[in-house]
Amino acid sequence: MTAQPGPSIPTALPSVPRRRCWLTGVLTLVVFGAGIAIGWSLSVLQADQHDRYYREHPEQMPTRIVERLDKELGLSSRQRRELLPIAQAWWQGWQQARRETYPAYKPSLEQADQRISAILTSRQKPKWDAYYQGMSRRFGSESASPASGPATRP
Repeated sequence: MTAQPGPSIPTALPSVPRRRCWLTGVLTLVVFGAGIAIGWSLSVLQADQHDRYYREHPEQMPTRIVERLDKELGLSSRQRRELLPIAQAWWQGWQQARRETYPAYKPSLEQADQRISAILTSRQKPKWDAYYQGMSRRFGSESASPASGPATRP
């Protein structure tokens, strides 16, 4: 019996370049982390925009309260009509309480502003002034007078 020549069976597989699994894992984590950071940033921006709108248009807040309760509770049209005056009274009372309590903590805010301004560099003070102005506006001050800035702030 003679052996017939046929295809030869390779004894070893050809070498295949090894994939960089660690690189794929790292890139996956980077993309996932970037998605989280972008999503969080957009949520913060949206919330800030929402808050700013209702600070600039407080008369619309009672309507927003009724809309939110309608969405959550499924109110009838009669209930929405009856709820609007209640929301308006609550909102006016809340704003009044805020105006009455602001003078109580205003001296504390001004003292903190003066102490913080005293330890900041000239490069840091404008950033602090902008931050303090935003905080004062957010917490109901009509005008605040920082130690390091102009006499009045809008």
